[in-house]
Amino acid sequence: MQPGRLALPALFLLLAAPCQSAADGGAALEEIIVTARKVPEAISRVPMSLQALTGNSLDRRDLSSLYDLQMEVPGLVVNNRGMFGAGIALRGVTDEGGGSLAIAPHINGVYLGRSNLALARLFDVERVEVLKGPQGTLYGRNATGGSINVVTRAPEPEYSAAVEAAFGTFNAARVKGYVNLPAEKLAARIAVVGSDSDGYIRNSIDDRRFAAEDYAGARISLRVQPSAALTIDVTAQRAIRHGRTLDVTSATLLTESALAHPDGAANC
Repeated sequence: MQPGRLALPALFLLLAAPCQSAADGGAALEEIIVTARKVPEAISRVPMSLQALTGNSLDRRDLSSLYDLQMEVPGLVVNNRGMFGAGIALRGVTDEGGGSLAIAPHINGVYLGRSNLALARLFDVERVEVLKGPQGTLYGRNATGGSINVVTRAPEPEYSAAVEAAFGTFNAARVKGYVNLPAEKLAARIAVVGSDSDGYIRNSIDDRRFAAEDYAGARISLRVQPSAALTIDVTAQRAIRHGRTLDVTSATLLTESALAHPDGAANC
């Protein structure tokens, strides 16, 4: 390391965007675009440690919550605190059970204010970004340990749909799916998830069952493009787990400059 230069350790889970350069005769290159610092940046311009984990990777590994994601992110520990939500620790920094969080959880850039994100289900996700702290400059006082941002899939200009169902022991059943509906200057995407089971822990005295995976969630996303230089994204989501509800609403305005290629990215 050169004198006077400071390397900021961080970890992002982000989307790798494939690019193709015409100058090398069509050889495929992979350019990673970083968005965790709230601006699109090429990986070659960001002095941080990165790990790519897309929504497809989450689906293949059946990682359906932040609690499962801790197995893939070094330094991330997530504990279920029951009625107090989740205890999140990143690189040893945690909130110690207080009212002010040390790890800032977000969905589409919207701060949740509570750590219930760890207990909510991750469904129809484009990527998850984990930024190790301290990150108070970008995310405020509740990001001493870092920030976690779940980015959901946006509506696409082509029709698509998928559904998946699974069954298991203890009468477990799970279903999830989505449908993407495009129009001339409008596209909508509806995603749902649901699970029901009896629980795999049995009380031998009264025969009650515990640790059941009962949850449901729905999300609707709208993308409006009144012109080629303007894109408006609006998302509303509700998740219910064991009677606890988590509502998130977000809106994003993208101008022509934001939609253009980020500084340092390849022209693809």
